[in-house]
Amino acid sequence: MTFGLSRVAGEAVVEPISLDDAKLHLRVDGSAEDDLIGSMITSARTSCERRMQRSILGQSWVLTQSSFLHPSAKHQDRHLVGWINPDWYRARSRAAPDSIVLPNPPIRSITSVVYLDRDLQRQTLDPSAYRLAVMGETLAMLRPVNGPWPQTAREPDAVTVRYEAGWANPEDIPSPMISWIKLRLASLYANREEFAAGLPVAEVGFADGLLDPYSIPAV
Repeated sequence: MTFGLSRVAGEAVVEPISLDDAKLHLRVDGSAEDDLIGSMITSARTSCERRMQRSILGQSWVLTQSSFLHPSAKHQDRHLVGWINPDWYRARSRAAPDSIVLPNPPIRSITSVVYLDRDLQRQTLDPSAYRLAVMGETLAMLRPVNGPWPQTAREPDAVTVRYEAGWANPEDIPSPMISWIKLRLASLYANREEFAAGLPVAEVGFADGLLDPYSIPAV
């Protein structure tokens, strides 16, 4: 089993914290550092998403697998290293090995499911053949409806699922996530010379407890 995960590039980005709110939080007047602060907002938000293994902004993802079966159903944990915790993943998919668990929740909708048939032809699966099962804030599964998944070619890109994730309305983003982003933003601004030079800036580890209720355990 092989898989890949990538975010669709080129989408419009509306950050969860506006430039004006960020400048107010940082107590910055004037516009000389607007571009710098804007890049810091993006950096802080992506750090938050990476720590939680979640999508905050509305965004599109493409998951590619070599079959419709979930990796943990038949294969070793090594296939999931660097993605999410295999034990966490397996415990939630054990009862449904024919499901595809979609990373980076919350998952809003499925855009398309495309598979490579045994004649190596791309086929778009009819939406009536699958459903999105959402269980709480951290788990969403793509499930077959009225029968098994179709047979696929033995190719690493046999199945491609495109889906929408993140909160559509910024007002729905949990406030602890916003608080963490602001704390990270303040840390970046306090070390703006290092940030501007592309040097690493220490994480705000003391604030990670804000994200614990929302985080998916990572390897």
